[in-house]
Amino acid sequence: MTIPTSRFRPNGGEVRNGRSPALLAVEELTVEFATDRGPRTVVENISFAVPRGATMGLVGESGSGKTATALAIAGLIRPPTGRIARGRVLLDGRDLAAMDDRQLADVRGTSLAMIFQEPRRSLDPSFTVGSQIAEAVRRHHGWSRRRSWQRAVEMLDRVRIPSPEQRAHSYPHMLSGGMCQRVMIALALSCDPQVLIADEPTTALDVTIQHRILQLIRDLQREMGLTVLFITHDLGVVAEMCDQVAIMYGGQIVEQAPTTDLFLTPRHPYTDALLRSVPLPTADGSRRALVTIDGVPPGIDDRPPGCRFHPRCPHVEVPRCVEEVPDVRPQGASLSRCVRSHELTLRGIS
Repeated sequence: MTIPTSRFRPNGGEVRNGRSPALLAVEELTVEFATDRGPRTVVENISFAVPRGATMGLVGESGSGKTATALAIAGLIRPPTGRIARGRVLLDGRDLAAMDDRQLADVRGTSLAMIFQEPRRSLDPSFTVGSQIAEAVRRHHGWSRRRSWQRAVEMLDRVRIPSPEQRAHSYPHMLSGGMCQRVMIALALSCDPQVLIADEPTTALDVTIQHRILQLIRDLQREMGLTVLFITHDLGVVAEMCDQVAIMYGGQIVEQAPTTDLFLTPRHPYTDALLRSVPLPTADGSRRALVTIDGVPPGIDDRPPGCRFHPRCPHVEVPRCVEEVPDVRPQGASLSRCVRSHELTLRGIS
């Protein structure tokens, strides 16, 4: 999906005035995974806030830590596999990081829900899709089997699955990938959560189905007043879906900004490099030449000193960028983790 540049106009894509304060707030979150070489930090000291009713995009290459962040927020990283080593995850003022497994199980579904990029792996092949939705409703609301089944059919209809009464009796293998993703959305929203985490929900789908799923999520967000954390590597999806964007690299957030500001005036060289790698039309209708990012992202065992992007950065200044660990610095409406952010003039999508 390419970036629709016409979307970027003054105040377009920014969180509108009048929105309530942050419903979801992540504060100095650090996540560790257990390995055979001991614990390794995969997400380090990240903070962001999502206003009530807004959509925050979390963007980065594979291995940047964005999915680990989402799983930690949802309480799906637990010992002995991994743990939240430090920080808080506040949902409407409640710290999810301090909850035990039982408390988290109650929160998931009723207050927070998550959908994944491969729905067939998340649906149980042994049960009909209707029974899986109905079971979630019974678990959280304590409704009767009949009422829960009616809710399942209602939700399948709400996500625009044709003949929902019949489809509720289908098993996952009987449905297309797009249909399975709609079922996952119906399952996630069946108990009216406040926050939806969407972890690359369109990656495994073709372009036409991607567009329909994104439109469905937007419509449901508006109808249900959802707050959305959207995990993706696709900047076209970010342009279409998000009010605010956080860019991740090497387990850290390196830039955070309103969507319009990030695309037009990036403050971090990594963000600029990502934007330059996206196909965009030129004035004569042709496509501009794509610019690749040299090198590969660092693994958890080979993160460099100083700025983690400096081995790949075209603006690196030695020894400053190699030795100095950059703090998050405000610049206008943006935050950037770059010691040179106030010196550089980056191009964005222009």
